[in-house]
Amino acid sequence: MPNQEIPELKIKLYYKNIIVDSRVVMVERIPTANITMRFDTEIDGKISLSQLGSTSKLLLEYNADYPLQLHNKINNYILSCKNLNGGMSIIQVNGELISEEAKLLLKNLKKGDTLTLSNITGRNASNQYSNLGSKLVVVVD
Repeated sequence: MPNQEIPELKIKLYYKNIIVDSRVVMVERIPTANITMRFDTEIDGKISLSQLGSTSKLLLEYNADYPLQLHNKINNYILSCKNLNGGMSIIQVNGELISEEAKLLLKNLKKGDTLTLSNITGRNASNQYSNLGSKLVVVVD
């Protein structure tokens, strides 16, 4: 029975071996979330230098059949910028909008530098936090 759908389930609440309450609940299979993370000005994992200044937020895109109430919004993430000389700058960004500190960091990037986002956490409509556990790497073109 591991692969069978269970449309409803009867739950019984016991206290000292006596049934106190009984409920029938419906079980609905939640589709797997296919989350795509990208900057608003990013195209195919690359951001052009001309568009870098107008980058304003990190987007989460879900597949169409994933329930809206389970969608996350970006809570915070670590933004790392590595230049071609090996230098690295790291800051924490709170929320999906890119902070002024992060915008200054982005303005100093050159062609070939990479942006890495890690430790990305999200928050859904029920204020439940989750680790989105993804790394997004974008190359400046």
